[in-house]
Amino acid sequence: MRRAKGRGPGPSRLLMTPDDAGNVVGVDPHKRTLTAMVADARGGILASAHFRVSGEGHRELEVWAWQFGPIARWGIEGSASWGRHTAVFLIGRGYDVRDVCANRTSRSDRSPAREVRHAGFRAGRA
Repeated sequence: MRRAKGRGPGPSRLLMTPDDAGNVVGVDPHKRTLTAMVADARGGILASAHFRVSGEGHRELEVWAWQFGPIARWGIEGSASWGRHTAVFLIGRGYDVRDVCANRTSRSDRSPAREVRHAGFRAGRA
């Protein structure tokens, strides 16, 4: 019996390697607002906040996230749709930005805070 090839390296025990130690920011974009969450390298939630989808809102998001320490990576849910402007802004600033698939949580288990937390965790493991 042949063993099926796995997709990717498999589950990670840590969100990041020590080389990339820093916080992960998960962003759940909507039409007019962004919900963001900052998680440390161990996965502990440091804070969450809401911002407007605008140039000023993106700058506020960046300043807010840096209050909690260096940022290793950003996870943006749906960076090809509602999160596109946020992703482009952050990539332009030189950050490691990852797209996070919105289909990773069941519909019945979705709350804005939970979705943002999952976005941050998935970005940290990617």
